[in-house]
Amino acid sequence: MFTENIERIRKLKKLSQRELAESLGMSTQNYNNMVNKTKNFWVSDLLKIAEILEVPVTTLLDNSANPIVGKSSARVSDYKAERDYYKDLYEKSQSTVESLARSMEAITGKKGATQKRN
Repeated sequence: MFTENIERIRKLKKLSQRELAESLGMSTQNYNNMVNKTKNFWVSDLLKIAEILEVPVTTLLDNSANPIVGKSSARVSDYKAERDYYKDLYEKSQSTVESLARSMEAITGKKGATQKRN
């Protein structure tokens, strides 16, 4: 079902299959194989498609018959779960960045060596 949603939204956004495929960094043939279900989607492909089409992933996965760009029958709780997932991912990445910064400081012996300079 989600391949139909992708195609419907792609057409609403006035993107050709070639343009979407190029944005995904793949050939039009590979893209066609995915939407025709002869090739499996990777989760990363689905995330990129949602980003390119400027819709939440839940809109692509929505089982309603006619998802509308910017609106979906997905429940608010679905969006909250998605938001919480990305918030948790962001917090984990911040922890990793801080750990890497401490490691760089230990290696270089310079405190704040990794801080952005204005």
